[in-house]
Amino acid sequence: LRKKDIDAALAAVNQVQSAVIEVKKLVPDAATKVEGEDASAIKSDFRQRLIVVLEQWLFVEKALLQGKMEEAAKFMKTISEMKKSAHEEYEVED
Repeated sequence: LRKKDIDAALAAVNQVQSAVIEVKKLVPDAATKVEGEDASAIKSDFRQRLIVVLEQWLFVEKALLQGKMEEAAKFMKTISEMKKSAHEEYEVED
């Protein structure tokens, strides 16, 4: 990638990282359908998954900064798989 392409990719990664941080503040719909320990478990799982997603985006950013495009793509594939799995489990529509 050329420098301007990397700069654009890094800007996009920063936007996604910010969005993940905002989403962590939310309560998943699945947690509103149950009570007590079940709701707490869902909220905890939701937040922990998003922490892992944020970590993956940090790995993408680091790989881009180091010029390791294949590595960045690998992390992005992992993120995509995590999203699909979580959305299926929590019945989220894209």
